[in-house]
Amino acid sequence: MAVVKDGIGGVSAGQIINGNERYDIYVRFEEKYRDNQEAIADLRIQSPTGAWVRLGDIATVSFESGPPQVRRDDELNGVVMVESINQLVKNGIDTSKAAFDGAVSRLRPVLMTAITSALGLIPMLMSNGVGAEIQRPLATVIVGGLVTATLLTLFVLPVLYPWFSKTKVAQLTR
Repeated sequence: MAVVKDGIGGVSAGQIINGNERYDIYVRFEEKYRDNQEAIADLRIQSPTGAWVRLGDIATVSFESGPPQVRRDDELNGVVMVESINQLVKNGIDTSKAAFDGAVSRLRPVLMTAITSALGLIPMLMSNGVGAEIQRPLATVIVGGLVTATLLTLFVLPVLYPWFSKTKVAQLTR
């Protein structure tokens, strides 16, 4: 089944390094094959006995919608929370309750993200050695940003969601 997973989802084949930036290189099937059930069903895989069999002969190939997948660190806590709230609204929960429940469900991950990042900055906050005059203010600003972002994500975003997402809620509840 690795050929299906790697062919559709992609597999890392290396990295391109451009200064301080790193970009993963993924290899996978062309889109016309990834989006075609017949092409996927026609894949040949090796059975435990060594025989080559057509995937469609031993499995049912179908496309189904699943939960959103978070790739890399580009998805922010607020984006994940809004997706969580949208899913609750789509399931028929009232917008205000969905916003509250979405915030509660994301409480632990958001706090863990902020706390682990802040704990990593404690040595910079407490430093007294060479370079401390630069490290301490920088760490203070970063920790302040983490606290602000956490408060905005957990309290302000759920309060403003019903007001700013009326169009999206209307689409989800149709």
